[in-house]
Amino acid sequence: WHLGLPGPARARYPDASLLGQGDPERRSADAELEPDGEVAVRCRSCDHVLSQRAEACAQGGAHRHTFVNPGGFVFEVVLYRAAPGAHVSGDLDPAFSWFPGWAWQFAGCGGCTTHVGWRFVPIAGDHAPTFHGLIADRIH
Repeated sequence: WHLGLPGPARARYPDASLLGQGDPERRSADAELEPDGEVAVRCRSCDHVLSQRAEACAQGGAHRHTFVNPGGFVFEVVLYRAAPGAHVSGDLDPAFSWFPGWAWQFAGCGGCTTHVGWRFVPIAGDHAPTFHGLIADRIH
């Protein structure tokens, strides 16, 4: 499996608390997503603007998710309605999507091409919103 391939929904950690969800340290990490003078979400590698903090969104009741892909690699992703500074590539793929009902494509930094996450597009014509899942440790 490609290292950047999302994983099946069933591959989520069965107990998210094992990864710190819900604890005070996690809430502090989420606080960094709130506007603090810097409103841009940037690539950690080259500082290219990928999105804006105001574009933050949630799926399944959360903005931040932790997933494991079929290769066993853990990704913590944060969700944004739009990431115009990311370059999307590849065909839409519904297989192994972390969000059932959405197909995914790779998202690379528009500045340096580093893999920064995925774009998720609804499969059905129910007009659900498209969103991006950006890898938390590859953005700032």
